Amino acid sequence: MKNPLDAKSPDDLISFWKAIRKELISFIDALSEQQFNSRDLPGWNASEICEHVYLTQFSIARIIPVILKGKFGEDTSKKPDADYNEIIKAFSAPTGVQNPESVTPLSNYGRDECKEKLAFSMSKLEKSLEKTSIPAMKLRGYQHPFLGELNLVEAVWSLALHEQMHLQALVNKLK
Repeated sequence: MKNPLDAKSPDDLISFWKAIRKELISFIDALSEQQFNSRDLPGWNASEICEHVYLTQFSIARIIPVILKGKFGEDTSKKPDADYNEIIKAFSAPTGVQNPESVTPLSNYGRDECKEKLAFSMSKLEKSLEKTSIPAMKLRGYQHPFLGELNLVEAVWSLALHEQMHLQALVNKLK
């Protein structure tokens, strides 16, 4: 999905994210235990990346219903579309940007526990989006810590790209 304007339903956004998740799971399944938990290279190891991705997805999934009800976030009905090429460029390579503390990995989960957490957060996202629509998602949003104001369609799409960026960084690191 080149940009979130291609999404006709929340299911399209979920399918986009699930395709990336499938690649991540396939990649981590192919790693040895040593590679999965290795601290030999700088940056996060595969376990930490999986935990970060889980925490990020769970955080957005948990807040979507609150944003849609107007109890948090912003009215984005008059907001112009984000610059999708700039978002893609921002997620095309790790930048060393400090992530929010709430999504910092701390647990050093094993592979199976990571996969369970990732499945749980995807399920939570699906439930959060099951009774909404793309037009409703475009009306509400929030201030992303690095990308600025995003409506919920843009937010979900960009967080899927965020996962893809972490997967690509992990692939490059372990080549």
